[in-house]
Amino acid sequence: MTGVNEINRLVKKELEEANKQHPMFHSNHEAYAVILEEVEETEQALIYLEENLKEFWHKVRNDSDTKVEIAMIRVHAIEVAQEAIQVAAMCNKAIDGLR
Repeated sequence: MTGVNEINRLVKKELEEANKQHPMFHSNHEAYAVILEEVEETEQALIYLEENLKEFWHKVRNDSDTKVEIAMIRVHAIEVAQEAIQVAAMCNKAIDGLR
């Protein structure tokens, strides 16, 4: 299982990449907007994951092939993780800007 240290490493890497492309936030309002956007993207990825999970269960109950659904659950789980890492990175960016 991926530990907190590995996740923090990914958050740091994400922040470094973001800082190369975008300046520090100019205000808490800007930080809020960026963090909100990342949270919304995380939520959307989770919605897709949940939809595929429901379809997986439907196919399980009907003894149908479930390979596609399992693969899509995996894809969306990775997307949720990726977006959550971006949320954490943008929080760090906001904290860094307050220093």
